[in-house]
Amino acid sequence: MTPPEPTNIIGPDGTPRKAYDVPILESNEKVSEVKLEDGTILYVKASPISVLRIDGVWDAHNNPMYSVQSNTVIGVKHAPTQLKRGHDDG
Repeated sequence: MTPPEPTNIIGPDGTPRKAYDVPILESNEKVSEVKLEDGTILYVKASPISVLRIDGVWDAHNNPMYSVQSNTVIGVKHAPTQLKRGHDDG
C-alpha cells in the first residue's frame, strides 16, 4: 500500500504544515436545535466532507490535531408568523 501524499496547509499556529487525508469510515451526524431571540427554531447539522491529520501538531492532551472540512445544513423547525413571507404587518 502506497503512503498517502501530504497536503500543504496552514496549521493552527499559523505555520505551513503537511497534512494527511484520513478517510471517513462512518459519520453519525447529530442535529442541534437552536432557538433564536426572534422566536425562530433552527435545526443545524455539520456534515463532514473530509478530514486531514496535521503532521507534527498535538493538542494539550497529546492527541493528534485534525482539520475537518464540512457542510453546514440548516433547516427551520419553526418561524413566527410575523416573519413568514406574505404576512401583512397591518
